[in-house]
Amino acid sequence: MIIIDVGAANADLKKQPGKVYVMFEPDPDSFQELELRHAGDPSIYIFNKGLWNQDTNTTLYLTKKRECSSLYKPNMALIKSLKNFISNRDPERFEVEKEIEISVTRMDKVIEQVIEDLVSKGHKASSIVIDKVKVDTQGSEYEILEGMGKYINIVNEVEAEVEFIELYLDQKLFKDVDRYLTDNGLRFSHFLREVQYNGVTAFADAVYKRV
Repeated sequence: MIIIDVGAANADLKKQPGKVYVMFEPDPDSFQELELRHAGDPSIYIFNKGLWNQDTNTTLYLTKKRECSSLYKPNMALIKSLKNFISNRDPERFEVEKEIEISVTRMDKVIEQVIEDLVSKGHKASSIVIDKVKVDTQGSEYEILEGMGKYINIVNEVEAEVEFIELYLDQKLFKDVDRYLTDNGLRFSHFLREVQYNGVTAFADAVYKRV
């Protein structure tokens, strides 16, 4: 019954009856836009939090195009080397405009809060499952999924943006995300899209489903 959207800025939310939506957006401006858009809707939980696999403080790199922002620093040398007037005509969109310090937390801590609130509203804890988790955070998907802890076991579907090349310095790649999800009982289903920069497959949206 729970649908989780991590990196929810500009999300095209198509609500379904009986579903509860949990949205995360660490960028303060994007968070305020989400709050205004969904104000007063009791089926939507919005958190101005960054997620990671531990509680700590870190840097959020805000880029010229906000959707390219990340907890990892963009690998500008690689991105610029793949400039192409069809697929990657504006690599400068990855340039960092601002760095802000934010606190990050594990997703399992927030899920516990949501489940406690749902139980207080009359839902049975044993009936609560996570229908889908969508993670689009420009390179930190692995750590965020790892931070779900035991709740990865009640997820039916994961949609994660995955990179095949190091668009962000020191990030985990598709093979790492694939191994983690497979080890936790989810199996690769298909790619929703694959994006190439100058003939090189750069990233894709990968869908995994519970076996």
